[in-house]
Amino acid sequence: MSTQKIIPKRYIGLDVHKYYLIALGVDADLHVVLPAQRVEFSRLEAWMKKTLNQQDAIALEMTTNTWGLYDEFSAHVMSVTVVHPPHLALITRSQVMTDKIAASILARLLAKDLLVGIWVPPVEVRELRALVAQRSKLTRLSTQAKNRLHAILQRHHLCTT
Repeated sequence: MSTQKIIPKRYIGLDVHKYYLIALGVDADLHVVLPAQRVEFSRLEAWMKKTLNQQDAIALEMTTNTWGLYDEFSAHVMSVTVVHPPHLALITRSQVMTDKIAASILARLLAKDLLVGIWVPPVEVRELRALVAQRSKLTRLSTQAKNRLHAILQRHHLCTT
């Protein structure tokens, strides 16, 4: 039985921002096949349906909204590689870094298999992590409020202990 590795036709780098992303795609020979495009998140779904296909591979840096984007893109493409920013910074030391250059670098490194992706936890694990983080934050805020209250009571000599 031969196991033939399926190779993507396009490698797309995404430079993700708060309200939009910049996408740029190259082929295996590093020729630009998808010119840089700015995509507002409000029209991301339509852009994915129109532009992406199951022969695409995507690379994006880890950001605050990575998991949501990962889930959305995974439904439309062959693979999504999430890269830890410090790992990418060691590779890319460009004097001038624009959104287009960042997307291009991600696409080109992905095409040449030079990116090390991070482990993407399943949705259930991500949800549990979010719950633990929320509980930790609430515990920290509760302790902070108690400490402030004790400080006020001591400052006004209302504390008996």
